[in-house]
Amino acid sequence: MQNLKVEPDIHTFNVVLSACFKAGMPELASRLMVEMDESGLQRNFQTYATVITAGARLGRLDLAIQTLKQMQDSDVEQPSSSLFGAVISACFKAGDEAKVIGLFEEMTSKGIRPSNSTYTEVLKALKHQKEWQRIQEIYEQLETEGLELQFSSYKVVMSALNRLGEWSKTVQLYENLKRQGVLPYGDVVADNLAKAARRHCLEQQ
Repeated sequence: MQNLKVEPDIHTFNVVLSACFKAGMPELASRLMVEMDESGLQRNFQTYATVITAGARLGRLDLAIQTLKQMQDSDVEQPSSSLFGAVISACFKAGDEAKVIGLFEEMTSKGIRPSNSTYTEVLKALKHQKEWQRIQEIYEQLETEGLELQFSSYKVVMSALNRLGEWSKTVQLYENLKRQGVLPYGDVVADNLAKAARRHCLEQQ
């Protein structure tokens, strides 16, 4: 850009960065980032957000995660829930469950609230990793705070409670969802989880 005798400001760089990503040219965008740093311009929130969201959208996990870390180490505003969520979603789609869980633990340790869709992906990743206890911990914390999940997340929680032998809690959750109108009629997975839990409850009497 400077070869054209143009002295760009940070806004100009951000516009060009966004255009490069939209055109499917992340390598050129990376070179522009280097040029920006060498010129002495300080990246702002929009710079980091552009690279993180584009890297996540294009499946460039290395770029998205590296930039997320750089943003946290910088003096600009810290990453938002949506930025963490974008990277977590990209990792989930790539099947990298360890990174999904790691990023979730990192964002929550900083007091950043995940969105419902992020919770869904994290709980599914924990299910694949057979982290039943952690699923229960997350669910119980959300219950204490009065926060609701997507229905697919509740099915993961019910599965985890059954795995942990918390049969009565599965039944209670199922009945609560049914009473609140959250449970779709005839959902086979939820119905079967509740039936199994009820059977075990009767056996324990």
